Amino acid sequence: MEKEPILPSQKINLAEFAQNPRDLMKEADRLHIQVARTAILSRGLEGAMQYGPMFLSFWAYRIRGADRARALKSSYFWLRHVDDIADKDKPLPYGYSSRRIFLLEKRELAKAIMEGTTDVSGDREDILLMDFASATRKLGIDLSQETLAILDTIIFDEERTRTGRVPTRAELDNYFDKLDFACVEGGLRLAGENYDRQGVADITLAVRTMFNLRDLTKDLKVGIINIPSEDIESYGIDLDICRNASSLSELLRYDAIRRWYQDQVSTCSSHMERAEKTLSTIQLKPEVRFALSFNSKRVVKNKLRKFNRLLATY
Repeated sequence: MEKEPILPSQKINLAEFAQNPRDLMKEADRLHIQVARTAILSRGLEGAMQYGPMFLSFWAYRIRGADRARALKSSYFWLRHVDDIADKDKPLPYGYSSRRIFLLEKRELAKAIMEGTTDVSGDREDILLMDFASATRKLGIDLSQETLAILDTIIFDEERTRTGRVPTRAELDNYFDKLDFACVEGGLRLAGENYDRQGVADITLAVRTMFNLRDLTKDLKVGIINIPSEDIESYGIDLDICRNASSLSELLRYDAIRRWYQDQVSTCSSHMERAEKTLSTIQLKPEVRFALSFNSKRVVKNKLRKFNRLLATY
């Protein structure tokens, strides 16, 4: 018996879900699991170890009520879906001529929905964006600027992947400042936390540096260079050598990049040491302190041990 052809997905009317909150939440719950499963399965064992504990923590605790938990999960998994398409970890959905067009349309959609527009169409995964906006409105929190800031960084990454352009330190600082503002400050606002920006600065910088070091080989291969042009010149780094490395171990055999990497590990360690002290002095809700400890401090410390063991072999 001949199988029926699989038809490409079509845009759906998101207004129908905006008008039916119960259906919106029910479909968002399904999409949370679907996006999480896809993110892990597409990366195999590495994905399970990288994302599994964090994803489980989303269901293991609630941040002062169901609406906060909903907003957290729906925002994260919608952005995870968008980022995976930008990174080519997922295929480009039907109806978009390029990943750049896809991202620009998602930014416009996010702007419209976060501003309160409900008469819009989108992909099925955009139900998560609608659910996020609905939850934050109930909480009386406006996270539109944080959402757009994250999308701007994804758009910047897509452009770098496509062109292989080397950014300046100023460009990278602006890029990471947007991520810090959106992920850290937005997350703490969502948690209903009154926080001291300086109190979380070091853990933010430690996490940022750790991600750069962890993903260095993968990023270089796809054209994302998180080494400022000034460092490439001062350390004498040949990017062609870096791009041809098949693994981090092989990459670190190259003296110029190893010296840069060692300095970055030291910087990350210094931020982590200061973070331990500052976080112990500021007031945080128990669930927020747990999230910072489990999803940030624990991960950074584990990765730093791995980085130092690897560097000790050279």
